[in-house]
Amino acid sequence: MVAVTGSGTATVTLPTDEQILITREFNAPKHLVYKAWTTPELVKRWWSGRQGEVTIAEIDLRVGGAWR
Repeated sequence: MVAVTGSGTATVTLPTDEQILITREFNAPKHLVYKAWTTPELVKRWWSGRQGEVTIAEIDLRVGGAWR
């Protein structure tokens, strides 16, 4: 397993009335960051942080798909 570290901080901006942009840098290969954001079982492990538990994660990577 590859160790992945981050600064622990994220920058949140509001580019438009319908968008939220969260930017954070990770000391990890791009393919692992992509996998963490696009694999439901991995999203369930990290998304809630210390504030609870994510029990359902569905990701549809098709154009017009959903992330919930």
